[in-house]
Amino acid sequence: MSEDGIYHGTAEPLRDFVAECMNMTAFYAGMAVDYAAVRDDAGLTYSTRRAVAALRQGVSVLRMLDEKNAADLKARQISKADREGADAALGI
Repeated sequence: MSEDGIYHGTAEPLRDFVAECMNMTAFYAGMAVDYAAVRDDAGLTYSTRRAVAALRQGVSVLRMLDEKNAADLKARQISKADREGADAALGI
């Protein structure tokens, strides 16, 4: 959660979801290693596919996070330009 207590409408939920996807990727990858060690091909296949699915979902939401960050930056730049004038916002 952000320092000011605002969560909804920020990038935090996206960041948290990507982190959860990476945790699941690591979990299933670890399981795949264990299944490979005991020569359980069905478990290895299942765990590997689940790890790939979690990673793909994380990457998909990461793209959304990048878009949100870009939109937030643009909004801050516009706000600064409105407050201080275009010259100050551009650093002129």
